[in-house]
Amino acid sequence: MRKKGEEEPHDKAVAEIAKVEFPYPNKSYPNRKTYANHPERNMPVKKNEELVYPDIVVVDTEKEKPEMIGEVETASTVSEDHAVQWKEFSSLHTFFLYIPKNYASEVRRILNSMRILLAYSAVRAYEFDTQGKIVISIA
Repeated sequence: MRKKGEEEPHDKAVAEIAKVEFPYPNKSYPNRKTYANHPERNMPVKKNEELVYPDIVVVDTEKEKPEMIGEVETASTVSEDHAVQWKEFSSLHTFFLYIPKNYASEVRRILNSMRILLAYSAVRAYEFDTQGKIVISIA
């Protein structure tokens, strides 16, 4: 569970990351569409027979299937408990993990200790600048 007070910044980060990192549809990819699952659930992904709701889902609208998923963590959710979900999501589709800036070493420690390989995946750090604009970097 996310700590009290982190839900609003989390939802803002999800919306901004979806808009900046996954601006679909666009001229290059007119058949992709991006969905954010916060604050409301909009697009599920099938995991075995279960439906899960990653924070961000990019769908190929012609094939009617997800292509990419993204999960946005906050300080309280950079944990081994949540890393189980990272592993599951990375096995479903191309996976992007967004973590608060300054948590990269902790994420690497968790990934190594739990032997999670993020093949075809990426870890990105995010923060909001003084104007409230999101800044994303490779973690």
